[in-house]
Amino acid sequence: MKLKDTQLRQAKPKEKTYRLPDGGGLYLVVSPSGNKYWQHRYKTQGKGKTKSYGPYPAISLLQARKELLEDKELLAKRLDPCRQHQLEKQKAQFELDNTFEAVARAWHESQARRWKEKQAKGVINSLERRVFPEIGDIPINDITTPQILRILRKMEKDGLGDATRRIRQRVSAVFTFAMAEGRIQYNPALGLEKAMKPLPRVQHHRSLSLKELKSFWVAMESYGGDAQTILGLKFIILTFVRTNEMRYAEWGDFDFENRLWVIPAHKIKMNRPHTVPLSDQAIAILEQLRAINGKRDKVLYSHSSKDGAVSENTFLGVVDRLGYKKKTTVHGFRGAASTALNEEGFKPHIVEIQLSHVEKNQSKAAYDSAEHLEYRMAMMQWWADKVEKGLP
Repeated sequence: MKLKDTQLRQAKPKEKTYRLPDGGGLYLVVSPSGNKYWQHRYKTQGKGKTKSYGPYPAISLLQARKELLEDKELLAKRLDPCRQHQLEKQKAQFELDNTFEAVARAWHESQARRWKEKQAKGVINSLERRVFPEIGDIPINDITTPQILRILRKMEKDGLGDATRRIRQRVSAVFTFAMAEGRIQYNPALGLEKAMKPLPRVQHHRSLSLKELKSFWVAMESYGGDAQTILGLKFIILTFVRTNEMRYAEWGDFDFENRLWVIPAHKIKMNRPHTVPLSDQAIAILEQLRAINGKRDKVLYSHSSKDGAVSENTFLGVVDRLGYKKKTTVHGFRGAASTALNEEGFKPHIVEIQLSHVEKNQSKAAYDSAEHLEYRMAMMQWWADKVEKGLP
């Protein structure tokens, strides 16, 4: 006799668990706690098995009977309903773990240890903003080349040329990672650069000639601005370091006895320590700055910032107010130094070391840094003399 909803609702708990049969192996199980849930009892290959359909009334009588019919069809095909249910769950979980977003996050986690924290955050943020909303929930083996190209074309339309190139590289890296893990057979992002607009030519940082640099130096001498800013900008020109390296310079980084500035790895773009030999002029400027900020940790100090560092636009503002905005940038002083030193005949490899340009072989980089220190000291003094005195 078939069950009715009234019987199900009115079924009361007893001292022991009991079952109400609906026929065909379908039962409503009532526990002593009052919980009610569906079970299908069946035999396959001579063994008795039980499959749960879920709680009542969340699973209605009608739904339970429908699942029973589906199980009967499987049994007629000599398939085990419990086994099939497990396979479906595994497939659903695999598809969930195999979406582009899931794989991309796994790729990011595997690579993040190679990057600085800021870079790692930037990579995942770019995918979250530009890629995941478009294809994040699609199984990675279902994604097509046109779908990826659509994302890139949209970015091109927004004028994001270089960012578009980086997104293409990152998406391609995710697919390569998926191939290595056996999730897909080919990379649909390969070759897409040929379908994209070429990037505009890079406009390198503008820089001054030695003659122009001497004029700029003279202009700074008569500039009535903040003394530490002028001294800081002069020190950047003499050492041709990056702006941030000067902004975060601390007195503890300087070895006055050996006339060296050793910039710690965490303060430098290439993430390895960088040694800067100090010329007579650089030492003199440091002494003037020490008279201003000697009691503070930082060589340059700002009362208006939380960390005490001066703004990255502080030096650029001086360049602008002295009328050199169209001729150079603060970063351009590095180019000016590089050009002058190479034209004078200093070894190009040593010039690159002093510019702190990356050397992939870390052991070689450390060796070069120590081995050529005397040569670099002479080179830095030559540069300081040229900047201060100008052309002969």
